[in-house]
Amino acid sequence: MSVDSLFYSLKTVGDFNNKFLTKDVVYQIVQKKSDEYALELEALNLDKINPEFASLMDDYKHGIFIFKLQDDEVWGKIELDSVRLLAHYEKNKGKYNWTDRVSYQEIFVRNDSVANAIYKQLNNGEDFTVLVEKYTERYGMKEKLGMYDLVDVNSNPLAKKVNELAKSGDYTEPFPNSGGFVILRLVQKDNARIKTFEEAKAEVSGSFQEEESKRLENAYIDYLKNVYKPEIFKSELTKAFKGE
Repeated sequence: MSVDSLFYSLKTVGDFNNKFLTKDVVYQIVQKKSDEYALELEALNLDKINPEFASLMDDYKHGIFIFKLQDDEVWGKIELDSVRLLAHYEKNKGKYNWTDRVSYQEIFVRNDSVANAIYKQLNNGEDFTVLVEKYTERYGMKEKLGMYDLVDVNSNPLAKKVNELAKSGDYTEPFPNSGGFVILRLVQKDNARIKTFEEAKAEVSGSFQEEESKRLENAYIDYLKNVYKPEIFKSELTKAFKGE
């Protein structure tokens, strides 16, 4: 290490910023740099003196090579165009299904007398959303007007309860829930059905990529077999395992 490099360390090494150049500081810099070089030298030669580390590095290099090979020959060749995805969906659309679902609106209050008063207003023709804005106390739901998007009818007790209603716009009587009282209004029932292509697009994309990667991988393996023509000696397999 040159003297110039040594003094440059005063600027680049945080431990020595804003320190006067004294004999002790110079010694500390030399000691620190010596330790760094010693560790670097040890690391560069560790595979030559430590068989276990050498094996680990070989595994690492082989893993990087295989990853690059798969990226070039498999993943990089998968084309996610809409035509191919739609064809995959049509071939497999029976796998993409919605269960029975409901969406609903909720008024939640802490007091049963308030809940009964709200129920009376509903029966007198008051708008459900207006009452949600005025009364509902569930955290974060007033801003959403008490709306819950489509969920599986068995996903929670509220969904099960509202699914008992006959048609959109019907509402329940007040009932206990979460330490308070709830009135629910059915917004929509969506019966079990096959998902549309747009609804299933994320699942279709994942399924297509998995299927295509297997196809490309198998094709590349067949290509390698044809080029290198490996021989398999099944009788030698027993030697691959250590005896007890």
